[in-house]
Amino acid sequence: MIKDGLMPKTAIFLHETSSSIAKQAQQKWLHNKYPGYIFKSQAMVTEHGKYYDRVTIQTAADGQQLTVYFDVTQCFYEIKI
Repeated sequence: MIKDGLMPKTAIFLHETSSSIAKQAQQKWLHNKYPGYIFKSQAMVTEHGKYYDRVTIQTAADGQQLTVYFDVTQCFYEIKI
């Protein structure tokens, strides 16, 4: 299965346990995959016991709006403990 982040089951898994470091990792991934992207929105969602950051962006290349999911379950559990 390709981990493109376009749906929860293909979410980009983040190993970071700090929310600030996880956010930096998300931004780096988005910058590498979609250079020049424009941030639109972000929301925390849950599905099947996992926690995801759902980030909506507009691509610089063609102006397409995309929603990208990042699995932040590990980070969320570290915050809760």
